[in-house]
Amino acid sequence: MPSCNSSGKSGRIWNDKLTTAGIRPLISLASQSFVYGLGSFGRSLVLYITIPLLTANMGLESFGVVSVLISMLSFFDMLSNAGLPAATFRLYNDDDNPANQSDILGTSLLLFVIFAAVLGLVVWAFADQIAIQLLDDVRYAPTIRIVAILLVFATLIYYVQIVLRIQVRPKAKVLLDFVLIIAQAGAALVLVIIYSLGAFGYWLGQLAGAVLGLLVGIWLIRGTIALTSSRQKAIELLHYGLPLLPAAIGLWALRLADRWLITASLGLTEVAIYEVGYKVGMITALLIPPFLIAWPQFAFSRIHSPNAPRTYRNVLTTLAASIMFLALFVISFRHELVALMAPAEYAAAAIVVPWIALSQVAFALYPVLSLGPKIAKNTILLSVVTLISCLVNLGLNFLLIPRIGILGAAYATFVGYWVLAIVVYIIGNRYFAFPIDWRRLAKVALAAIMTVFVTALVADDVNVQWQRLLLQAGSLLIYPLILIVVGFISLDQLREGWHLGLLQARRLLSAN
Repeated sequence: MPSCNSSGKSGRIWNDKLTTAGIRPLISLASQSFVYGLGSFGRSLVLYITIPLLTANMGLESFGVVSVLISMLSFFDMLSNAGLPAATFRLYNDDDNPANQSDILGTSLLLFVIFAAVLGLVVWAFADQIAIQLLDDVRYAPTIRIVAILLVFATLIYYVQIVLRIQVRPKAKVLLDFVLIIAQAGAALVLVIIYSLGAFGYWLGQLAGAVLGLLVGIWLIRGTIALTSSRQKAIELLHYGLPLLPAAIGLWALRLADRWLITASLGLTEVAIYEVGYKVGMITALLIPPFLIAWPQFAFSRIHSPNAPRTYRNVLTTLAASIMFLALFVISFRHELVALMAPAEYAAAAIVVPWIALSQVAFALYPVLSLGPKIAKNTILLSVVTLISCLVNLGLNFLLIPRIGILGAAYATFVGYWVLAIVVYIIGNRYFAFPIDWRRLAKVALAAIMTVFVTALVADDVNVQWQRLLLQAGSLLIYPLILIVVGFISLDQLREGWHLGLLQARRLLSAN
């Protein structure tokens, strides 16, 4: 394998080989995702460290309140975004004029502020009614008012993150992510554990951390904050972004609406147990946030390349193989992971983990499969797709939760996400077709099925804990071995990808 300092003929052969194989774009995307992922992975790591502390010190009902209000904040945060992130990326990359790009960023900021302020005031004004409807207790109204203030700060922080991503400043983005999560988690834990403020303390800590995070974010973009705006740019942003709003609502419903339905049918205790199982299943999604951060700029900047269809195909296949391995890990160690997350009264959460983990495989593929409508600027189609999957999900939730409890919500989540991925491919392919490598995807599915079968076969009858863990870990190695045996990837490709990935990561980390 060539070294980092290879030159001359060997260097040209190296570059030609990478270009011919279509590896270079994948490595570029992977390295950007890796660097951006330092922040999101750090956030996830801190989140999973704090969950055991919260579940041990809050009690089932208080943790259930936190779970329900997380879904509420996510809902209003999604409304305040109003499709503006995707619209900002799309319009900014469509225009090479610096003045117009500045107007786009300034107008986007103005719209973010307006939407967040209006929705924050609505939540504040109706906090009593929301507390009664969601939590059946008006005592939680002050907590909801804290969430209303947090909504505004969270929206402004998101805008800062968008600017940093557009400017391709991964180190600054990682710094902001770390400051934000450490400040929020630290403040929340102090108020919950030391001052015993329960759910109110959790959200007050989140707000305090967000204030600090926004101050750091403003400092990071202090030289590039765009305060200019134009009516025309606002119309263009809303024209692109608002049709995405129903799609965002549908995605929110797929991910979080079941919390409200479980609360209404089974109570806060069951929603707390489901939340822990969901969080364990979401370990599968650790690769998704950094990918989502890097993907829009990567995808839209290559629209006009003749190699774009092949690049998108390879991204989809590689992403499927990577996410599936994480899903297999989570499924195999689900009982142990639940035990690490929460006390013994949460043990029933393990039953939902496999279905949540596999649903995240479909969700990871959705951004790539939904590229057609976004490129064609026909984003209303995404709303149609998410409406279909959302209706399927909600229908199954209403049908199954009263009958089989939280397992019914997990089934509904699994079906809903896979309907989303399949339907968006069928519809989106009419507007921007790129080939799907069905043969390689079938190899991924085969390797996954055989891994699950072997893991269950060798581990289910073992009662000694350390032996069981050793067998589970060993069984997971079957997945990459099968992928190599069936020709999904070769050892040479792994070495080449690792080599170039390190080079790309170093370049991004050294960038200003």
